[in-house]
Amino acid sequence: MIVDKVENIARYALMIRDCDKLVAFLEKNDLTALAPGRYVPEESDITVSLFEYETKIGDKTRWETHHEHMDIHFVVKGCEEVAWIPAQHVTESTEYVAERDVEFFADDAQGSRVLVEEGYFCLVMPEDAHKPALAPQDAIRHGKKAVVKVAVN
Repeated sequence: MIVDKVENIARYALMIRDCDKLVAFLEKNDLTALAPGRYVPEESDITVSLFEYETKIGDKTRWETHHEHMDIHFVVKGCEEVAWIPAQHVTESTEYVAERDVEFFADDAQGSRVLVEEGYFCLVMPEDAHKPALAPQDAIRHGKKAVVKVAVN
């Protein structure tokens, strides 16, 4: 898992397919003003899902992984915590939703939590089990974020 400022996303061009198109999309669109919805940057296989949400209490969420994509969570407004643990530490799979490329787990493993503030992103690879959108100190907050799906195969 990687956490960094949005302005540094281009530094990860060697690992993010179509990173130049993602950077162009971010430069052309003000995510704070853009309406919630699904966007596809021109001539790319990247999808950007922009939405408003409420952060969640950590023990009420499930671990998740992705098989075919990396996720990049851009916090546009507010802040959240993301829990992380190596995927091999979660084994109690409960469901795989192929159209969203997400597998959920029932494991109660603790993992590590990191704060992702407004203007930052969190990048998770298929080998990263994670719980996104957690409420910092279990204080539920309203926020806005973009989740970018990038194929890794």
